[in-house]
Amino acid sequence: MRLVIFGAGGRTGNHIVRLAIALGHEVTAFARKPNKLPLSHERMRVVVGDANDPFQVGRAIQGTEAIITTIAPQQTASEESHTHILQQIMQSMHRHQVQRIVAMSESIVLDKSGLTGAVTTGMRRMFITPSHARWLRISEQYNKCIQSSGLDWTLVCTHQLTDEPFDGRYIVETRHKKTNVRASRANVADFLLRIALNGSHIHELPIISNA
Repeated sequence: MRLVIFGAGGRTGNHIVRLAIALGHEVTAFARKPNKLPLSHERMRVVVGDANDPFQVGRAIQGTEAIITTIAPQQTASEESHTHILQQIMQSMHRHQVQRIVAMSESIVLDKSGLTGAVTTGMRRMFITPSHARWLRISEQYNKCIQSSGLDWTLVCTHQLTDEPFDGRYIVETRHKKTNVRASRANVADFLLRIALNGSHIHELPIISNA
């Protein structure tokens, strides 16, 4: 399969690139800094650029079959900037008739019931700090944007990412009952790639955690 990995220079993106190449797929690695990419390979095309730039994003997406994005919100950027990047990616997908996107959120994301795991609105007011509230607002915007895209989307939710080695032992929860779950980046990368390839969990927000 022809895949585009946005955030390929990040720690999770690095794992996805390595795994996709090892499994024989063609990879377009989109990254701001090419020196952060894990390898060079005849089946890997590198696009160096800013995901806010629609031309660079479109150049990466053209001719591909599925998108995986691991781009995380930046602490110094505006709350809208993370969703703006997603919009640029999805608009290019529509232009180039690419339907499948798997995105990762490194914070708890609201499901359709309005709950965030076990955290209700009242509990939020009592316990969530202004910093956490900002991340929740970013996640809510991101969630609504991808759900209204008309694409075959999956939003994979994580909370506490670690650099533990890959062991393939992880739990996938789709009812959003877990909070403060730990997941290794290597295990998350494996899950992101697998569902991008097999088309499972479409229109779902699974939470992944180490077993």
